[in-house]
Amino acid sequence: MQGIPAGSLSQLQFIVEGWPPGDFVQIEGANQPPCRVELIHADSLSYRITAFFSGSFFWLIAAFVLAPRCKNEAARYFFWMTLLYGLGIGLGGVYFNPLVWSARSLFSFLQFAVLAFLPPIFMGLAQTFPRVLPFRIRFPLLMPILWGTATILALWQFATYQRYFMDPGLELAESLALPGKVADLFMILQALAGIALLVVQMRGLELTREKQQAKWVLVGVVVGASPYVFVRNLMQLMGQDAPLPHHVDRIFELAIPLAFGMAIARYRFLDIDIIIRRGLLYSILAGVMSLLILVFGYLMGLISPDPDGTLHWVHVMLTGVAAGLVFPFMVRWIGRCVDRTFFLITYDNTQALRQLRQDLDLI
Repeated sequence: MQGIPAGSLSQLQFIVEGWPPGDFVQIEGANQPPCRVELIHADSLSYRITAFFSGSFFWLIAAFVLAPRCKNEAARYFFWMTLLYGLGIGLGGVYFNPLVWSARSLFSFLQFAVLAFLPPIFMGLAQTFPRVLPFRIRFPLLMPILWGTATILALWQFATYQRYFMDPGLELAESLALPGKVADLFMILQALAGIALLVVQMRGLELTREKQQAKWVLVGVVVGASPYVFVRNLMQLMGQDAPLPHHVDRIFELAIPLAFGMAIARYRFLDIDIIIRRGLLYSILAGVMSLLILVFGYLMGLISPDPDGTLHWVHVMLTGVAAGLVFPFMVRWIGRCVDRTFFLITYDNTQALRQLRQDLDLI
């Protein structure tokens, strides 16, 4: 595609992000000679690694902690919020699409849908966890209205962008901002309303367990969503650039699935299905650590005196054997560490044995 006009640096950046790294584009200014440049990755390696592990952590919590509990209405909100958040991180954003109605169009629509439906999901969660608020019973049409608004916002943004992609002119480029600002405004308002509902929930709860659960959710959402929702989006609404890079958002967002897992699993860890999942989770974490050991051996082989010969593969085989030998020990070590900090389970029987001796002496 040639001859795409850009009225600002932000529009130019949006256009060139639509092509993969390694492509060449020619930029022509009004009073400047043409400039042919090669596109490179705008995101650093650290950001891509952070985004990968962040999205994987969201899906891990959704799959192993929340998905089996979807019979409960509040757990369904937890599951869908965690799953869609991870999906949004994996999609990465919306980019210029010179091939209209391609697979990238589907990804663009999914991104718009994720950002539009996450706030209503949080609103539903705040009304049902840890108890159903009377507010929901008094206003039964609230959630259908929010679902309908989210659908309209997603379709509006998608249609606006698709129309621009089919005819990328300056006038249509200017029209891209309005639906995005409206969607960001609805996101901020619903996030604030959901946080307010959680605060109301905490004031009316009597059980300590329920208060702790509501506190975990409240802290997780405030810490995790603040950099993106209340800093980045709010400053973009005011026409300013966010002060923090994207990978900072990803790091803070990890508080959301962690808090959700704590709110659900920590206070129900005696369920047999949770016990089974804990063992599976420990095995997965140990497998990841074993894989890191194998990667370390591979990298060590690359700097060996004979990187292309047999000596390189000797490093890989030796580290592979070492990773296999330490795997069961890592499973037990990870299980002990996580149980002590996450589930508050201790394996020290000294106090119990001392108490048993005292009871036997009394007999």
